[in-house]
Amino acid sequence: MNGLIIEGVAGTGKSTIISALKDNNAFKRIKPSYEIIYEDQTTGELVAELRDKRLSDQDRYSKLNQLIPEIRRQHALGQFLILERFHPTFFALMAECVAFEDFDQQLSELNFGLVLLDLPNNELEARSFSRPEMESQNWSKGLIDWYGSREAALLAFAESQEKRRKFLMQTKLKNIRIDTSGRSWDTYIKSIVEFVAE
Repeated sequence: MNGLIIEGVAGTGKSTIISALKDNNAFKRIKPSYEIIYEDQTTGELVAELRDKRLSDQDRYSKLNQLIPEIRRQHALGQFLILERFHPTFFALMAECVAFEDFDQQLSELNFGLVLLDLPNNELEARSFSRPEMESQNWSKGLIDWYGSREAALLAFAESQEKRRKFLMQTKLKNIRIDTSGRSWDTYIKSIVEFVAE
């Protein structure tokens, strides 16, 4: 495997997993040289962009198009890449992301894998909506302002997560889905390292 996409709705543990991988000796033994491209570069402000009627779908996924040459360059150098979110997020949030098959094909050819971090729907309020570490940024209030109500925000998380699950049935990428509700990060990291090593 030459690269890995870490996917999931807010609160599933993407940042925690990436941080833990960086400190994991087993991962560093099999992938001593790696780079991380974080979600500010892959998806950026996609949710806000979806409400901007001036933008076309092509405008919205232009970030991914701009990253593909860099991903290919790193691949040619033998560098392992970790992407925090990529085209599965666009598949989940855009009704008709016609470009997802093209991105999927390209990353499949580069031998990328996909890890979907997942939560039971009854955990979404505690993990995705109510995030104490984000309250300094008025996270939950911002969600209510954006979606109109707490219930609407929770429904949006549930629908987005379900679309990511659907993505696993359509992608060409080798993938695993991990339920992170137990917060057993060491166990999840072990599974991911084994997945990368296959």
